[in-house]
Amino acid sequence: MKHLLTGGLALGLLIVSLIVAVFPWIPPDKFGIAGAILFVALIFWGGRRVWKRPRKAVWVLVLVSALSFPFIVIAQGFGGVDMMAFLFHLEFGMAGAGFEELHNEILTAGLALVWIIVATWALSTVLNRHVGPYIAVIAVLLLTHPLAIFALTATVGPQNESDLAERLTLAPAWNGRVPEADLLVLYLEGLDEVYFEEEFFGDALKPLAEMKEDALNFTAVRQAEATGWSMAGIVASQCGIPLVPNGFRARNNFHGVEDYLGAHRCLGDVMKAAGYELEFIMGGDMKFAGYGTFLKQHGFDQQLGLKHFQQTYSEDLLKVANINWVLDDQLLFEEALNRHAGLLDSAEPFGLFVETITTHGDIAYASRECMKDGIAQQTRDVASVLVCFGEQVVGFLNDIKTQQGSRPLKIVILSDHLAHDERFKKLLPIEARANTVMMIDVDTNGQIIDKQGAMFDVYPTLLDWLQLSPEGTKTRAGLGVSLFSDAPTLVEEKGLLRLNQEIYINPSLGRAIWRDDSWATP
Repeated sequence: MKHLLTGGLALGLLIVSLIVAVFPWIPPDKFGIAGAILFVALIFWGGRRVWKRPRKAVWVLVLVSALSFPFIVIAQGFGGVDMMAFLFHLEFGMAGAGFEELHNEILTAGLALVWIIVATWALSTVLNRHVGPYIAVIAVLLLTHPLAIFALTATVGPQNESDLAERLTLAPAWNGRVPEADLLVLYLEGLDEVYFEEEFFGDALKPLAEMKEDALNFTAVRQAEATGWSMAGIVASQCGIPLVPNGFRARNNFHGVEDYLGAHRCLGDVMKAAGYELEFIMGGDMKFAGYGTFLKQHGFDQQLGLKHFQQTYSEDLLKVANINWVLDDQLLFEEALNRHAGLLDSAEPFGLFVETITTHGDIAYASRECMKDGIAQQTRDVASVLVCFGEQVVGFLNDIKTQQGSRPLKIVILSDHLAHDERFKKLLPIEARANTVMMIDVDTNGQIIDKQGAMFDVYPTLLDWLQLSPEGTKTRAGLGVSLFSDAPTLVEEKGLLRLNQEIYINPSLGRAIWRDDSWATP
């Protein structure tokens, strides 16, 4: 009887732990409590007889569990695993990133995998050290492993016919027109159109939403595959391409690599040719995902990240403004205003690009002035922080305008990708969600442009809006089509879901984007 009950406890613990590991979208709280009870009961009820020397297969299970660990953490933290993002960071590293916001997910995944190993060991012992439980559990972990599924789909799954590689287009060179205005580009981390929906956040962003009345407001810029994380959103909106993986060749944050999409003529390249002084500023490490390498490669004179702040501000200020791996947007906006003032000293036109961090999915990176204790920190009270952040953004833009004076200025406000919030992923299909994209200048009257597109269509649209392209309003660049054009975008032509299928596993597109630049040769 005791033997049978021990086996039942082991099986129960195994089932509960596998549910947490294999189905990360299921809230783990209740399963975690059940698992803890079963684990304690198994330890005390099983006694020494259960913990006999395990089969050698336990080490295979330990290895497979270790390989599963990062995927379980990512899936629980972001509501799923974006394989394009994972493969990109597998190749180019994660230096400069922080994982403090995932501490709950790390603990949950670690406990679940430890319990899986313990339960399988106990079940095998109850069954006279039979290897069957190890084989079964290893098979479950492998068959549900995102990387295994991706590899299997790539090798034996049906291959989508795609002409995307053949459709890559080199962006046009600068048309020779002298720029008539400076440019401010504000990337709002993950702040897509859903944040303006009263259903979710009421009128928390009312001051920012009111700016849409005087803007070209693009309301249907969807998220295509390989554009769903910060670096990918930057590349898509500035080069017109999805940031598909460059094979599996491991490099650590582009160490020693000087060519980052060098065959592509990106926004910075065109603006630099037109005479703009270009600066990009953010509160994180410029080594992360190759930000600094990309920006330097494509015309930016200054790439200002964490190191710049450490050299500019006191340790005491940095301490209270630091949030794990990034500095708060309060300090970012302060320094961006300082950089803006310096750029105004020159008669040359400038492009100032600023990337925020506050709206980072279901965890907000709140600035000091948004917290009662005056210390920048992570919080899950996104709604209350959102009110403060909206005021920060509008205040920053008003300060920029005041400081700019009578000198002409164009402003672009856009999200770098859709919000990493599991709630939105569950409630809204990907084809119903849209990135925030607004373009504002003195000549702009409020206008809604609902042409269906993707982030890589933003790049040729910017070239047209800045009047840097010889094509007028018909520019093509990378895979993008100007949203001012009557020509169909890829989203309109193929549909978003079909387009994503074509991008997802497409070796020929990866080669064309990263290595084979024959498409860029006239």
